[in-house]
Formats: sequence, C-alpha cells, structure tokens
Amino acid sequence: MCTTPPFYVEAGIGFSLLDERYFAGKNLSTHYQFEDKIGLVSDFGTINLALRIIHYSNAGFKAPNPGINFLTLSMAQGF
Repeated sequence: MCTTPPFYVEAGIGFSLLDERYFAGKNLSTHYQFEDKIGLVSDFGTINLALRIIHYSNAGFKAPNPGINFLTLSMAQGF
C-alpha cells in the first residue's frame, strides 16, 4: 500500500539581523530587516523537504529600501 507524504504550508514574519548591508549588488540600508517567509514542506519519515520564498525589507524605515527575495530548497534528515 502506498501512502502519500504529508504536505503543509508554513508562514512567518519576524525580525532579522544581517551581517552585511550590501548583498547581491543592493544597498539594504540597515542591518535590521523584516523577514517574511512562506513555504511548502513535506515530511518523508526522517527526511524533511521544503521549498520557501523569503523576503527581506526594512519596511521603509530608511532609504533606500529595495528589498531582496530568495527562493530556497532544503532537505533535512533527523538522526
């Protein structure tokens, strides 16, 4: 019998502290950024796979505020 692995959506909003203000050719203005994250996660027993979109922005507290986006794919294995 084949079972389908459980999928779920995760989302979060929080604060981040970045080491650098310049990243990927962009001046992010501050080390302090807001982080928004949404992802699709699947558990395969001890292995967890996740596809996430992450956005960093200083919410307009200091110019410039270009924001930056990341698309991440991760795999984790419990031990």
